[in-house]
Amino acid sequence: MRVIGRRALAASLVVALCGCTTWHLKTGVTPQEVLAQKQWKALRLTTTDGHRQIVRAPRLAGDTVLGTSGDTAVAIPVSRIASAELPGSDASSLLLGGLLLTGIWAFLFWVTHVPQS
Repeated sequence: MRVIGRRALAASLVVALCGCTTWHLKTGVTPQEVLAQKQWKALRLTTTDGHRQIVRAPRLAGDTVLGTSGDTAVAIPVSRIASAELPGSDASSLLLGGLLLTGIWAFLFWVTHVPQS
């Protein structure tokens, strides 16, 4: 396979995999209940003033959610959290990404293996 074909294949794989991750709104539960469910790698929190922030390694300390956002430590009082969203995958995005990736692979195979006249 040509170098350009390998690069295109690698790029398509990255794009397809990135499209499969989505955020799911957790309704009817408090942030404390969400954090008690399991050790999350990240949560997307929306505060009562509408600010949305991805908090990595979130944990509950008293009435405050602690974690990091980028390289910055964050502390958000639970009383200021309007909603919590959990990371997950979307089946339709996964299917679409798989079909797209299969099409790209087929095209690259055709380009690199079918003799050009």
